[in-house]
Amino acid sequence: MQIMPGWQQEQYLHMAKIAGEIVVRQIEDSKRRSMTKEEAEEQRRSFAYGNANIDNPNVTREMINKAADQNTVNTRLSPDTKEQS
Repeated sequence: MQIMPGWQQEQYLHMAKIAGEIVVRQIEDSKRRSMTKEEAEEQRRSFAYGNANIDNPNVTREMINKAADQNTVNTRLSPDTKEQS
């Protein structure tokens, strides 16, 4: 039983190969680039949301952002905080 005609299958495989090459190129490009502080913070919050939301679907991005913002304020106000470069 053939799922799709041969020419469609060839076209699909060709497109998959091109997509794979693009992904590999993007990964290689990302290895040569550093994240900005803003990008790192965005990724940190996204990671926190993803993990918290798995355990509790009621957790929202707004809640994560509020907690992160409060943590930032507390860190800046803490006398034990060392200068960060």
